[in-house]
Amino acid sequence: MRLAATLLMALATASPSPQPSASPAPSASPSTRSAPLPTAQEPPERRRVGQLANVRLDINVTERRGAAPPLTKLVSMTVADREQGKIRSMAEIPPGAGVNFPIAVPLHVDARPTIDGTRVHLRISLDYTAERSTDASVRSPVLNVKEDLSVILENGRPMTIADAGDPLGDRRVQVEVTATILR
Repeated sequence: MRLAATLLMALATASPSPQPSASPAPSASPSTRSAPLPTAQEPPERRRVGQLANVRLDINVTERRGAAPPLTKLVSMTVADREQGKIRSMAEIPPGAGVNFPIAVPLHVDARPTIDGTRVHLRISLDYTAERSTDASVRSPVLNVKEDLSVILENGRPMTIADAGDPLGDRRVQVEVTATILR
């Protein structure tokens, strides 16, 4: 026991051992110096999480030809905040009147809404082929509309986001979107 007490006293009164001094870094010429290593690692990027709310999107695609009554197609989807919705709709015109293959007519919509207070920031892509005659003997030019837009919408208010004209005729394709926040 006496030996243990003597050891404890010796340790308590002993001066701390000197810390090894950091040796100076060897000098390097400017061409051989490397960038300093980071001391702490940055946290990984995290995807921002959306609100627990959905956005209902009503997309009206209206085609006008001269004095004819307009044709309107409605695409609706409900998408969670900061998530993506896709709708793929495809029709085919059968072969006939000198055409040996079916003709595909798409109506595709991709949308990613982000809620910001009472507004919705919407990233939207649209691929639409204008109405064609169902009579295969009539070979009218095809109007393809492909749009990729980013817009700010007021909750529940419709907004015309695009109006495209046919470069060869009098057809127009107009796109109107209404975004409604569902809580």
